Amino acid sequence: VIGVKHLFESNFLSKFNEFTSKMPHSQAELYVKTSIRFLGSLEFFYTKNNTVYLNSVIDYLFTCLKNHPEQEILISKTIMELCDNCRSLLVSSIPNFEPILVEMIRNPSINNYTREKFINSISCIIQSIPDPEAQENHVYHILELIEKTSEPALQKASQESLGKDESEYSISLFNSLHELGKGLSLPDDFEEDEPQLYNQFCTFYKNSNNRIQDKLVRLVNLFAIEIPSLAKNLEVNEKACLIFKVGLLEEFGPFAFTNNVVLQFALSKKSQGISFQIRTYLLELLTTLINTGLHSKVDSSNILSQDDVTNIVEHFIVQDYQNISEDPDSV
Repeated sequence: VIGVKHLFESNFLSKFNEFTSKMPHSQAELYVKTSIRFLGSLEFFYTKNNTVYLNSVIDYLFTCLKNHPEQEILISKTIMELCDNCRSLLVSSIPNFEPILVEMIRNPSINNYTREKFINSISCIIQSIPDPEAQENHVYHILELIEKTSEPALQKASQESLGKDESEYSISLFNSLHELGKGLSLPDDFEEDEPQLYNQFCTFYKNSNNRIQDKLVRLVNLFAIEIPSLAKNLEVNEKACLIFKVGLLEEFGPFAFTNNVVLQFALSKKSQGISFQIRTYLLELLTTLINTGLHSKVDSSNILSQDDVTNIVEHFIVQDYQNISEDPDSV
């Protein structure tokens, strides 16, 4: 640890940047790749030294992302892992991420994987904010950015005039909603480790105006139901189900939809007439809904009733038995 600290105190990242910038790009690539892997392995060091060095590492990684796009998968994974494992240390740095966030969402030339993993990274940090209202504001801001950026492509899609690159970009923006939900998932030990904070968040979200979920439902419906060309896309349908699924295990939070919201989506989707694969996605979602919805919860009104279960079985098993019987896994 002392050796690593001395390394950082010597301002080695700046010196390393200057060193590699004078090399031929192909030669610098090997050095940069090695540095990224090294920096990604130092979680133990960052957690002992607060944010003194972590912020400079994040800045360096984003510089590498611009200068060495051929390493973007490795860099994106490293940023995501650092933001996940050191999330509480980076809360104060959220404003510094804003220009990068806007660029990632609005720039269609950004690699889709990089965009989606960055949304996951920033949402991991947002999850660690100890103020539920501040957390909710940050999440809503990201949703607004995604919604406004998606509008031109959605307009084209509704007119069947969306090009291949535009389609992939708009679907990546939609996929980012799932990455947002994954990053916001509560740590398993949150209630046990922080009972007072847990109760504070629970109270806030139980009494919130649901503006986040309203916007999420609107976006999911636009992509997966209302625009025919996107509603048939398998990736869109898979992500739509995963967006609803990601919060089913949680008592509260931006993605903790009520059972009724999830069931209504599934019924609306089925009424369109769906392919075999989309039916599989819906069945997986509804299986999770039943497994979680029958358990006792803080909000007793959000427990599945016997009528709800009967409704699911009738619409998705009995009426579709001929179709699902062809797939042993579904049965």
